[in-house]
Amino acid sequence: MDQSIVLEGLTRRYGDVLAVDRVSATIRPGRVTGFLGPNGAGKTTVLRMLLGLVEPTAGRALIGGRAYHEIADPLTVVGAALEATGFHPGRTARAHLSVLAPAARVGAARVGEVLETVGLTDAADRRVGGFSLGMKQRLSLAAALLGDPQMLVLDEPANGLDPEGMAWLRTFLRVFAGSGRTVLVSSHVLSEVEQTVDDVLLISRGRVVFAGELHELGPQGPGATLVRTPDPDALLVALLGAGLDAHRQPDRPDQLVVRGADAARVGAIAHGASVVVTDLRPKEHSLESVFLQLVTDGGAGVGGGRA
Repeated sequence: MDQSIVLEGLTRRYGDVLAVDRVSATIRPGRVTGFLGPNGAGKTTVLRMLLGLVEPTAGRALIGGRAYHEIADPLTVVGAALEATGFHPGRTARAHLSVLAPAARVGAARVGEVLETVGLTDAADRRVGGFSLGMKQRLSLAAALLGDPQMLVLDEPANGLDPEGMAWLRTFLRVFAGSGRTVLVSSHVLSEVEQTVDDVLLISRGRVVFAGELHELGPQGPGATLVRTPDPDALLVALLGAGLDAHRQPDRPDQLVVRGADAARVGAIAHGASVVVTDLRPKEHSLESVFLQLVTDGGAGVGGGRA
């Protein structure tokens, strides 16, 4: 069976608002794909269209070559957790999963297995109303796993998890994908994404600005340089006068960030202005810095539809 997820020109309009604009990408099996974008970018709308909860205005979303509503036993094909809500507060975790089990065509044994997988065995007979957000996230994942699916679609699964829980989730997703299955996970915890995913699908304002492997998501255009000086005001004037994009660091008043210039050029400008420099080095590019640049610049020239 084809275990890829394919988005083809996926579009959703609400009246005059274009929420999702021609999103195309292929989510490959055996890999963890991070679905990123600022709040309001359209991520949840895309996931809801993928799962048949929202009708696309145009385009289509395919799971293993079929639309979600065409899959005979969807819970055995794709497990989804879009939000850690919808639990009856008076039910136990075990009871909640037992209610869902018939739809996945599984019994009590499978309920116990998924509770153990997500680390909720000891809390299985506690009422969900007393669960923390992190425990509810684990229970949502347990529900997604009931049918032993070949694909997982998760919306912000790390929300509410403590550091131990995030480390556990990271390992779980890596192992799941390592077995040849497909993982599509949206997240705003970029430091965690950087340690977890193989591929990235990044959207902004409803449009794809990058789709590809994580290692390809490098700095776009010239890098940035960090420079420290006892006279930041004078250096800032000199850098701006040279037409460079420079600004002070709010938490480090003696430090400036200069975009679009390497250390040699910044050093030469400082020397020409007779400004003493105490530190001069390239600024390391984190996923967060590249993410912010892409969503600000609109991803011009970036992306290719493959994630």
